[in-house]
Amino acid sequence: MKGIQIFSRLLSSTRCRNFYLQLYPMKGIFFNRHGRFRQQKGQGMVETLITMPILLLIGAALLQVYFIWETKLTLNQATLLAARAGAVSSINIDQMRNELAKGLLPLQAPDLNDPSSTPATVYATAYINAQTTVVNDVVLRIANPTLEAFTDFAPQALIGIPNDHLQARSNLPVPNGVSGVSVQDANLLRIQIAYGMNLDIPFIGPIIFSIIDASTDPNAWYRPITLDRGLFPVLSVATVRMQSNPQLNDGNRAFFMSRLQVQNAI
Repeated sequence: MKGIQIFSRLLSSTRCRNFYLQLYPMKGIFFNRHGRFRQQKGQGMVETLITMPILLLIGAALLQVYFIWETKLTLNQATLLAARAGAVSSINIDQMRNELAKGLLPLQAPDLNDPSSTPATVYATAYINAQTTVVNDVVLRIANPTLEAFTDFAPQALIGIPNDHLQARSNLPVPNGVSGVSVQDANLLRIQIAYGMNLDIPFIGPIIFSIIDASTDPNAWYRPITLDRGLFPVLSVATVRMQSNPQLNDGNRAFFMSRLQVQNAI
């Protein structure tokens, strides 16, 4: 303790002050008029007031990006489930939507505080909410096979595009055809899904949404169901090999893209 007092007196001495000012001629910054070091009262509070808002904004931005990335990963898995369901059901939209809803269950947040709730009721409620989300906040379209592929390979609508013995069939497009693909390529099911999510983080969410909204094409295929409704668009694509004959019917016709639409989307 005595050594600290001696060292403090040494620093406050006139000789030490004059020597320091010769090296660093900044009068009045480190020493007061009595030759003692200035006491920087409140400096920590000022630094906290300056850095705390910046740290809070960075933390909020990271949290919002995490929520977007979590939704993206969940949607990727759900899109693959929907594509696999379409591959084994001759592209049945109802079955694809059911599997998509099951894949989106992790994004649902059921109320677990109700003492009367059971695992069965919680799952049923979450599944109903997911199905509602699929109908209201999801856009699904089929990029392959195109409508022209059915014209080339499925003259009989009930049979659809042939799916058997593909290795023995010609791998060239139909002469004078309109699809420009082979029967093997026509048996690839490629779907695109857009999901609209809310950005719930205050201040940061609206900023991210405004940037995406301003930078997105006004004619984007997913804009009406997402951005125009104040939802952030999360996109996903899945491609699988058909395990049944691709069929075109009244239930799925509206979801298929034309060859021109696919080319314009690239």
